Amino acid sequence: MLDLTDLDDATFDYCRKLVIARNDTHAWIKLSNEELLKSCGLMAKDPVTGKIGVKVAALLLFGKDESIASFIPAYRFEAIYRNKTYGRFVLNEVTDSTRYDDRITIRTNLIKAYGLLMDFVYKHLPEKFYLQDGSTQRGDLRANIFREIIANLCVHREYASNEVGLFEIFSDKVRTCNATKFTSSLRTGSISIDELENYTKNPLLFKVFRELGWGEELGSGSRNIKKFAPLYYNNSVIEILNNERFVFSMTYRDVVGDAQASDVNRCENAPAMSVKSCEVGSAVEHNNVNVDKLTSISIGTALVSEFVSGVSDKIALRMAEKIAAIYVVGQLTKKELKEQLELTEEQIKIDLRELSRAKLLEQKGKDKKYMLSEMAQIKISSFWIKM
Repeated sequence: MLDLTDLDDATFDYCRKLVIARNDTHAWIKLSNEELLKSCGLMAKDPVTGKIGVKVAALLLFGKDESIASFIPAYRFEAIYRNKTYGRFVLNEVTDSTRYDDRITIRTNLIKAYGLLMDFVYKHLPEKFYLQDGSTQRGDLRANIFREIIANLCVHREYASNEVGLFEIFSDKVRTCNATKFTSSLRTGSISIDELENYTKNPLLFKVFRELGWGEELGSGSRNIKKFAPLYYNNSVIEILNNERFVFSMTYRDVVGDAQASDVNRCENAPAMSVKSCEVGSAVEHNNVNVDKLTSISIGTALVSEFVSGVSDKIALRMAEKIAAIYVVGQLTKKELKEQLELTEEQIKIDLRELSRAKLLEQKGKDKKYMLSEMAQIKISSFWIKM
């Protein structure tokens, strides 16, 4: 029941521009829309009526929004950004799981959806400096990794399912979820990225993505992710679960305090004055609000990210730990911070100087204890309102 009028001419033209940029002699350039579809196997003869018609894969790739809404009403992607660690998100109450800092719902064709999802990546994930192999030309690690992840999310999905395709960004981890097993021939449960190299869920979709440069030969996506992920973040961890839902996750930044999402054991009798002594689940009272370690560090990370620039991820995390320690206790001397966080004199000196310069900390009293500035406290109050 599909025909060419259900497809979007502008999407075809956009695809031709993409292939011209890669190869100005590409066959698509001179093909009509119908010829292009036939060359990709996206048109076929209906075995009942004998008529040549458009396949659903063509609608997914090139369809008009109204046609997609009519024929595949449950189709959509949700891209969500939460400015908190994945561990913190998992530990939240159920009512908190619906809260987010940014979100887009995508119901357009896959060609446009891919671009919108990549824009979401560029908006919320950091760019890292990288020189391409054997050259002095700067490469884009972020694009190299996430174009593969986004392409996999779009291509390897069961579109007969009514469930959403989910792309989530946390402050330390990226996670995708499709309501499908990757393929029936791939074993279920926890699998490694190496096991994905010889499988594709929807070959017709993959073929078009490959022509557009969004997917190379079969298996290259997995190899690219493995190659570039450690360059983007040297402690990157990739986890894949292939059950009724296919879930992919990759850490791209330090998990604060090396805490894992599954580590929910409470530390009993831990001194409330010590941030480092508590596990993920432990908490202290701050201004009548129950504050766990991840929350205090997340607050510190948010402040440093907004008001301190030009420092490495490692130093930024170190500064966040200082803010977290002061936030929990109220005020600490330079010596107390040094002992509690087990840092050198030089590290303490540098961090306190930069945090004071950024007007996040100030010293008061005869003991010259460091405390959060009024500006920092106002900012933290706004964080709690969001949470």
